[in-house]
Amino acid sequence: MKRIKKPLPKVIYRDGISLIFIDSMWLLKANNNDFTEAMSQLERLLKQSNLKHPDNVIMLCAHHPIETMGPHGGYYAKLGYKMYAKARELFNGQDTQDLDSPAYQRLINSVKLALAPYKKTIFAAGHDHSLQLFKYTDNETPQYSLVSGAANKKKLTDVGINENSQFASSVEGIFEIDVLDNGVLLSIYDIYDSAPIHQQWLWKNK
Repeated sequence: MKRIKKPLPKVIYRDGISLIFIDSMWLLKANNNDFTEAMSQLERLLKQSNLKHPDNVIMLCAHHPIETMGPHGGYYAKLGYKMYAKARELFNGQDTQDLDSPAYQRLINSVKLALAPYKKTIFAAGHDHSLQLFKYTDNETPQYSLVSGAANKKKLTDVGINENSQFASSVEGIFEIDVLDNGVLLSIYDIYDSAPIHQQWLWKNK
């Protein structure tokens, strides 16, 4: 019988940035042994990246975000969405793809713990169909997280803001991150304008 290969974390190095990919859908459903194996692999890749490229930005990429002010984070601007979610939970139980589920919280807490020793870290994801940027305090990791899941107008969802929000919009668009000699610049574009609708330095070199 052919052994199925587990989707463990992988890393790709580019100039100025280390891109680490995790299969968050698999991790939400993984048993304890598989989850522990994946987190151990993630920690090894983070250490490897820090040793090989200590000045690199570390961007951890997944489908599921560690923070969102969209429906998967419990934010509903429209009553219909909220009623649908409550009905689904009543008949089908708690959705593991919502942030407050135990499986999702296990993933969030483990990712934050793995990233804790490192600086210049970003968590990039989608899942909710909006554009969101969060910034955290100096003693928290990652330093930034983003949600870029707004690629289809028919699937756009409502979005709110909280104390960590730097930007939030329910519009089709993308994020662009430029690693430059003088710092790391983030630009957010929608499909209607050639100029960024939001731009800020994530880190600026002195």
